[in-house]
Amino acid sequence: MGAITSLALAAIDIALWDRKTRVAGLPLWRLAGGAQAKVPVYTTEGGWLHLEPAQLVEQTLAAKADGFLGAKIKVGKPHVAQDMTRLSPVREAVGADFELMVDANQSFTVAEAIRRAGHYAPLGLAWFEEPMPAEHVRAHAQLLASTSIPIAVGESMYHPAQFAEYIQQGACSIVQADVARVGGITPWLKIAHLAEAHGIAVCPHFLMELHVSLCAAVPNARWVEYIPQLDDLTTSRLRIEAGHAIAPETPGIGIEWDEAQLEKRRKFEPILVRA
Repeated sequence: MGAITSLALAAIDIALWDRKTRVAGLPLWRLAGGAQAKVPVYTTEGGWLHLEPAQLVEQTLAAKADGFLGAKIKVGKPHVAQDMTRLSPVREAVGADFELMVDANQSFTVAEAIRRAGHYAPLGLAWFEEPMPAEHVRAHAQLLASTSIPIAVGESMYHPAQFAEYIQQGACSIVQADVARVGGITPWLKIAHLAEAHGIAVCPHFLMELHVSLCAAVPNARWVEYIPQLDDLTTSRLRIEAGHAIAPETPGIGIEWDEAQLEKRRKFEPILVRA
């Protein structure tokens, strides 16, 4: 299973779940499990690797003031000291009660990931995300065994079997299954329940508009990731109260599309290629 196949299957699977929930007259989260009506939310709108420490502090303080309970910051500067120069002022500014997550986007070797985790640990991070390439399961197990920081994986995985391998080998603390990338709601729920059976949390990647309902459906979902990239295409909005994303009560998957915008996106000018 590769990315293109998984994305295609997801479109079909999600549409079928939308139909099923609308026929039943129930919101997705209730039909799929109904475990919790709200889930803590953190923001990924910021924290980019090119930002200077003062900018990171300003952004993260603003996120805290806006009611978010956590924020993600990118790591992976050429030297670990540069990462610490960016992270330490943020932790000092927001205090110990605000969660910080770091994301390396698969940039480290196992030796460097272990080294950096040793430096990051005193910051009390919620998790260390994608420290190494997703194919390196054993390397993640080595890292997890060497650090107290939870290790999060899943953004770059496309099949439940990949998650099963990580879980069976003790190579992760958190799974970040992306409903579009794993083939839809049906496999996403299988991954979440597999993780639950092993005492592992699920904190999905992207698509907050759909993931809020999936997170509410299962008891082991810990966070919804705030990335409002569908706002231009939808009329519905994620409801947030006291730092928690609230699962929608309307029948369906919880997304109401802006048909005018969708029609506009379908129209395109043909590109002429000259020999």
